[in-house]
Amino acid sequence: MPDHQEENTFVHLTLDEQKRLDELSYSWAKEDISFFSGSPKLSVFDLKLLLLHFAPLKSLIQQLAHQTHSNTSDNTDAGSSFTANSTLAADTSLTAAHSLPTALVDLQALKHQLSQAHGANSQLVQQLQQLQSELDEQQNKNLTLENALTSATAKLKHLEAQYQQAQQALTAASKALSHPVQNILRQDLSLSTDLGLNASGGAEPSSTDLISTVAVMSQLDSVKRLWDLLKDRCEQQNRAASQAEAQLLATALGWHNHNWQQKPYQLFEPTMGQSFDFNQQQRAAFSQPIGETVKTVVLPGIRDHAGRLLKKALVITTP
Repeated sequence: MPDHQEENTFVHLTLDEQKRLDELSYSWAKEDISFFSGSPKLSVFDLKLLLLHFAPLKSLIQQLAHQTHSNTSDNTDAGSSFTANSTLAADTSLTAAHSLPTALVDLQALKHQLSQAHGANSQLVQQLQQLQSELDEQQNKNLTLENALTSATAKLKHLEAQYQQAQQALTAASKALSHPVQNILRQDLSLSTDLGLNASGGAEPSSTDLISTVAVMSQLDSVKRLWDLLKDRCEQQNRAASQAEAQLLATALGWHNHNWQQKPYQLFEPTMGQSFDFNQQQRAAFSQPIGETVKTVVLPGIRDHAGRLLKKALVITTP
């Protein structure tokens, strides 16, 4: 290796810089043209190192400048100008050599920032795709729930319609199955109260109400009390018992006889036009006190299985 050690050594070079300068000097001495003619092995840093610290290259540049100066001897001023221009070109080359590493560092920094930006953008794209996927999945779930809700609402409306129909059918059945006595007592709350029953004029009668009515009305004391209440009503209103009142009395006596089938009680009515019998009949308070002929039966009488009177028949007589 040529001995450029002394001329290439500067106190401010690091060991790595000095080592690289020696390698370049060796390639210079071998006249390795490929190394200096566009070879990727020669970096900007190497060029700077040669321009600043490699004496043969400096000498070559000075020789080139001197030859150019000799060829232009016709005009000394022109030669001086060329020398100045050469010096300026050398200074410009040195300035460019100093600036290139900084530009390369800035370029590398920009490339690094661009790479980071691409990476961040890729992450954002992935997050966006994931969010879009989650949104699509949630929308599908919402659609499924909406369909289920619509179906459930339709079923509910159908069930409500069926329930209304069932309620109407139940009401109709309750009316059809309710006992006439319950209907009579619901229409005559005063009589129901006097008998100790709790008939309601608004609510539909139930099986429980019918059981309570039968339990009360089937007692013999209740039958006698019913007869007395009907007698008072007829005499106060100067009328005979209505068909509903006569049916109520007959039904109550029938319920009582259900438990006394061997010794049943019965209603009896005198025949209109027959003679008045004081032992079997009594005149109503609004009847004429005279007359021996039965004109109208106001309320049937009650007697037992042996014919003994429990209540005389209430009649109106005429002369």
